[in-house]
Amino acid sequence: MLDKNSRDPKVDIFRLLMASLVLATHFLNPFVGFSFYAFGTGGFFIAAGYFCFDNPQHCYSNAGFILMRIIRLYPAYIIALFGYLLIKPKLDEQWLLILVQHGLLLLTVTSKSEVFYFNPPFWCIPSFVEFFIFFAFIRDRYDPVKLFTLSFAFVITMKLTSQGAPEWLRLHFPYYAYAFFLGGVIQKVCSESVPWPWWLPPPGVAAILCVALVVGLGSLFEWIGEARLAELPGWRFYHELCVFLHGGTLLCLLYTPWKNGQGRFLTEIARAGFSIYLFHILILREVQLYLNGISGLLVAIILTIGLAVAIQRMIENPIRRWGKRLGQRYLAPSHRA
Repeated sequence: MLDKNSRDPKVDIFRLLMASLVLATHFLNPFVGFSFYAFGTGGFFIAAGYFCFDNPQHCYSNAGFILMRIIRLYPAYIIALFGYLLIKPKLDEQWLLILVQHGLLLLTVTSKSEVFYFNPPFWCIPSFVEFFIFFAFIRDRYDPVKLFTLSFAFVITMKLTSQGAPEWLRLHFPYYAYAFFLGGVIQKVCSESVPWPWWLPPPGVAAILCVALVVGLGSLFEWIGEARLAELPGWRFYHELCVFLHGGTLLCLLYTPWKNGQGRFLTEIARAGFSIYLFHILILREVQLYLNGISGLLVAIILTIGLAVAIQRMIENPIRRWGKRLGQRYLAPSHRA
């Protein structure tokens, strides 16, 4: 039996898994010398697509939907932005312009140097916002399977061209649309109560196998090296492979019997998964100045999770509750201009 609650704790656990992969990518090498990369950000794209297709929020107008999604995203992001501004060791003459770009959710960026200026993980922000804008106008109007098929064909075509996708495109939603729509496909499978295939391992075991495969591929990716892998047929699609494995992990988790109320402490941390993603580099840069090895790794993980949960409880949750009341009062469809 699948739990169709939009606050399904299994989706939160999936977000925590993706945050853990991102932490592994950025923490293991500087502290213990182990390189790893598994494109955990793609999992956050999948989760966003799943949530939106599962809960299109028809109680809001299109503008209201966009505003409500940004209210959920913006508080932690803007706090993280100013945190990175404070610890940045050197600012050049362009810092103020780039800060304004970041304040506008990076919708105008065209280069990695702009989006990586304060914090590399910020590169995903424009894709999230552009997806919310796009989704607001297609709610229940298009089949996610068709959207996924078209968007995946687009990204494969881009990768097969001799020049590849231009840099500006790789920083925006169209290039990652297939990951968001894959979340929609997973939601559709769950909503139709498709039975778990008898020939597959139990869903919990299958989820563990998906994660193990991601870890193995992530280690192999770094061990061989991206430059050498780019010369091998098929490895240019490594990011897409990771996205499909992340999607498989989410699908398996949704079939597990985990219910609301189980593992409440873990679920509480999991709901701060995106804040963990936003703040982890800030903690990494500071902890590296004083600690190394296993002790540095453990301190960095504890501080990252603690900061993310504290910000969620004290800042994000109150703002979200206020935004929800505001939306119900002023942003319903009857208030459209």
